[in-house]
Amino acid sequence: MKYFNRGTKKVKKIIYCKRFVDFFSKYPVYKGAFLLSTGTLIAQSIGILTLPIITRLYTPSDFGILAVFTSIISVITILASFRYDFALSLPKQIIDAINLFGLCILLLFINTMGLLFILFFLGDTIIDNFHLDSIRDYQYFLIVACLGGGLYNILYQWAIRERNYRIMTYTQINRQGNGAITKIVLGLLSVGPIGLIIGDIVSQIFGVGTFIRGMWSNNRDAVKNISLSRMILVAKAYCRFPILSFPSKLLNELSLKMPVLMILMIYDSKIAGLYALANTFLVVPTGLIARSVSDAFVGEASKCVRNGSSELRSVYYSTLRHLSLISIPLLGILSLTAPISFSIIFGEEWREAGYYCIPLALTIIPQFIAFPTSKLHLYGRNDWQLMYDIARFGSILLGFYVSLIFQFSILSTLTIYGLIMLIMYLVLIILNIKAISNLSDETNR
Repeated sequence: MKYFNRGTKKVKKIIYCKRFVDFFSKYPVYKGAFLLSTGTLIAQSIGILTLPIITRLYTPSDFGILAVFTSIISVITILASFRYDFALSLPKQIIDAINLFGLCILLLFINTMGLLFILFFLGDTIIDNFHLDSIRDYQYFLIVACLGGGLYNILYQWAIRERNYRIMTYTQINRQGNGAITKIVLGLLSVGPIGLIIGDIVSQIFGVGTFIRGMWSNNRDAVKNISLSRMILVAKAYCRFPILSFPSKLLNELSLKMPVLMILMIYDSKIAGLYALANTFLVVPTGLIARSVSDAFVGEASKCVRNGSSELRSVYYSTLRHLSLISIPLLGILSLTAPISFSIIFGEEWREAGYYCIPLALTIIPQFIAFPTSKLHLYGRNDWQLMYDIARFGSILLGFYVSLIFQFSILSTLTIYGLIMLIMYLVLIILNIKAISNLSDETNR
């Protein structure tokens, strides 16, 4: 009887393993997401475990300065290749893809030199006009962050094209680990906000060498086919990305980073730092899943688009459904318990930030559901994405303007912001469903 029970348990394990394999065979997007999530889980765990240490080494004002710096960098890096990097997964022929890659690198270096020129001659004027005095002493760090971050993004998009999930995961661990260590070491030396800034730059550029080695080993012969004439051809072929996707992504980043800049303008750097921690607290655990699913979804969705497959609609709906089932309980629990847990985890100085999590959940929950599967540029609807981003940017700007005029409290301001984002993400889901339906109808004709 004992041996029979052991045999039964062994059979059950085999059955469960087979179901596990069958699931990933049926939903390939989750196979990529699983590979990315496994490694990224380690990377994000490093960030989560070290955050309570970092918050005790730096002040809310230091975090506010970092939040402003990273907000500016996220906007600047969009200029790096004018969004041509997002087209890397689309060319069917490797010669077109590799020349598109060369174009992205060329644009990155040109724009980095342009940024250096602007900061050297107009840096102080820009800082004065936009009330960015908190980063005046750190403005030239923007050059290194722009070059390193832009190069990483280009190489990352190439890895998505090749569905090289292992290297993508490995670099995520390197970035998070080295960035956290740098922040802690510099924090122990009491260097102030520059420690956070340098740590963030380190986390941005680590992994570039790994990507370059992987890309070179797989495409050594293809790189020889890069030429200026061919780069001009692919630039024209995918011109909708700089014409439509570039301003769209710029507005998208401004919409996401605007709260930090507006909070700094309406309140102060301390409030901006408290907001940054609250936002990070909700984004980090969900960002692990969202980014992994997004990268894997792009890989599978772009393959469906290239091959004219009708499976795109089912992949979209299944991914959307699973993300919805994960987000509400996970983020609901985190946001509702934050007012109690923040002072325990991060220190008494950060207690107020816990209350910010409740209105921010209105933003993060729909963002977690909509972001990974919102790929209108893949469906040829860059124009829809641009119109949507214009509408969202205008709505958020109006919301903060109302808060400024009526001098609302920070909690009221975040509630208004959360409701606006909730409505706009629902609109985005509807647009994606419509775009996929149109693409499927065209394929079936």
